[in-house]
Amino acid sequence: MWTRSPRVSVAVFSFVVLAAGCGSSDSRAPGMQAEGCLPPCSDAATHDSSQKDAVDEPLVEAGAEGPEDATEDPPWTGATATVSGKAFISNPPDFPVNATSEYPLYYDATIKVLTSSSAVSIPSTGGSGFSGDGVPVGRWPVVVEDIAEKNGIYPTLVHLVVDEGGSNWTVPAAAKNAFTIIYQALASPLYVDAFRAQIILTFEACPAAGSGRLPGVVVDAPSGSEGVVYNAEGSTGWVHESPAGTGPNGTAIVVNLPTVDLPGEDIAIGYTVAGTTYTTAPFRVAVGVVTRVPVVQPCP
Repeated sequence: MWTRSPRVSVAVFSFVVLAAGCGSSDSRAPGMQAEGCLPPCSDAATHDSSQKDAVDEPLVEAGAEGPEDATEDPPWTGATATVSGKAFISNPPDFPVNATSEYPLYYDATIKVLTSSSAVSIPSTGGSGFSGDGVPVGRWPVVVEDIAEKNGIYPTLVHLVVDEGGSNWTVPAAAKNAFTIIYQALASPLYVDAFRAQIILTFEACPAAGSGRLPGVVVDAPSGSEGVVYNAEGSTGWVHESPAGTGPNGTAIVVNLPTVDLPGEDIAIGYTVAGTTYTTAPFRVAVGVVTRVPVVQPCP
């Protein structure tokens, strides 16, 4: 099961962090609980890969003002803050969202914060990371994009929090060679379609159950996609459309989902755990972008 909801020019929502509730000050990529206390998500028409004239949302540098006619959305009038941090390569099979021993990006990149009024662009300088002020406070989709293809990553999106007192982020980026290895290792090899989206989901038990990764989660393949790939037995155990679902790492990848260009659209996906069906909170997808979605199972 997957859903889209009514179209708007740019739609962003404050997602629910299961352990902390709405409006949490935790700036890490949030785990998103099953459907229940969330506002409706946005929708947009399905992307047609033969149509290549779509234009991304105009960007403004952090702390700067864009042209008056750059967007139809009203200018941001709420609180702003400074964000800083580093982007890193998030490797399979776990695809962590918080950097531990993962590899930082060594070359320049751009961090785009897709707010409800504009897209704020913050330069990331090699191993030095990034810092930008004037970023609207809230929970937003954040995209890390390579510059000159030097880091070898796909544009990667995760939802992060901008706190009023400022936020320090670690932003995960998906390596292109990781998808090549995973998709080519399948019994019937697959390929990344540059005009579609990839979605990396990881499933975790509720905090009361220890927050460990969940095996046995079966994800509903969204309409138009090329199905779901599961990590069944560690880094070499990738299986396409396995009835057993996720393995010990709780990792699943939705392959080549048709969607729209950035700033993208918000969707939700159904999944089943121990015979019970749930729906994720809405999350953002876009053409050519890998979206990283941590899903925390609701506690009984």
